[in-house]
Amino acid sequence: MIYLRNYPGKHEDPEKDEKGPERVVRCRAVDEHHRLLRKSAEYRARRREIEHDVRQWLRAYGNNGLRTGLIRIPVVVHVVWNTPDQNISDAQIQSQIDVLNEDFRRLNADAAGTPAPFAAVAADARLEFALATRGPGCVPTTGINRVHTSVTGWTYPGNGMKAAATGGADPWDSSQYLNVWIVNFTDGTLGFGTFPGGPAARDGLVLKHSATGRTGTLIDGADRGRTATHEVGHWLDLFHIWGDDGTACYGDDLVADTPNQAGPSPFSPAACRVFPAVSCSNGPDGDMFMNYMDYSADQCLTTFTAGQAARMDAALHTSRSSILASPGLVPPTGVGPDLWCKDTSDDDGTEPNPSSQPMYISDDIYVRRHNDGLANQDHENPEYRLPGGPPNYVYVRVRNRACGGPGPSSSIGQRHPRVCPGPLRGMAA
Repeated sequence: MIYLRNYPGKHEDPEKDEKGPERVVRCRAVDEHHRLLRKSAEYRARRREIEHDVRQWLRAYGNNGLRTGLIRIPVVVHVVWNTPDQNISDAQIQSQIDVLNEDFRRLNADAAGTPAPFAAVAADARLEFALATRGPGCVPTTGINRVHTSVTGWTYPGNGMKAAATGGADPWDSSQYLNVWIVNFTDGTLGFGTFPGGPAARDGLVLKHSATGRTGTLIDGADRGRTATHEVGHWLDLFHIWGDDGTACYGDDLVADTPNQAGPSPFSPAACRVFPAVSCSNGPDGDMFMNYMDYSADQCLTTFTAGQAARMDAALHTSRSSILASPGLVPPTGVGPDLWCKDTSDDDGTEPNPSSQPMYISDDIYVRRHNDGLANQDHENPEYRLPGGPPNYVYVRVRNRACGGPGPSSSIGQRHPRVCPGPLRGMAA
């Protein structure tokens, strides 16, 4: 059976900042998720498919350990501002990117504060984030889009910040970029992210300008960039650690190594909870209140688990797989090196290669008996390797000719950048 994630269920009450009367709503992602489940049959069906795909992927690959390579995700930040203080600086935006890279790689300085029982399951998710260098239309970009708006403030529910027609900024292709909108929420909301499967025009994160990054004028308790860490978790299909069941102890975040707990931890800029904090009969270690998918204040959050990392990886290889082929971090032609080489006399850079010469001359995957990096004109078709004999080496050609140059670009060229061999080394087979 595929569950639609504890729907319908009780919702937690929004947390109140203990330093003042203003209500601080840590996250609206599950509210938005439930709203779409109520309103959209298409979203309900898509979520069933997504959960089925995630479970299949985890059954097939979840026990193999997390991949060794890194995945880098291109980000575009839309700063939708009305007053100058809302138009946050490039430095503040970059500080948010830095926080994401530290938190998802478990390079955060406060990781050492994770209690030992939970440090044992803490994980490097092997994800990195960077501001896009190539924008729509193959133009150079800083990855920051600034839009002045007449809207003085935004409240939830509402996605008006995600469209120019309603005073916001239109998203870039959400299959190729992680869209982040920075806005002035006036109802206490710190942010919300969208789960996979929703409308493409609304996909991404929305963050309050004073809960973004770790420099600038920031809200106490939301001043270390962890609002974005939490919301990217939702974007990669993670749920709240307590299961969004109020305090009933029956909820499930669909991750095995996060203990159940009775509701969200309080958002308290003044102090973190003390380990162990037991609820839902989860002793002796108690609640994982330092997990990024809880509601603790930023200074209390330190950890994703191995199970959460595996679920995010499953999302990236199923519902979010298009982001893996994004050209958003490949500089356009003329900006940096052009990663195309002419390997046959009639090769003009078009994808797929229309070469009239034999395919063994213009192969993109080829095999040699020697780890010498020679071009595929020296293709060898080596014999079957005998036990104990020397290995064969497989070479993969990667090209990037998506932005012009001789010959027209194609959708394949744009979505699957490639690089010429030359000095590249092979992989033993």
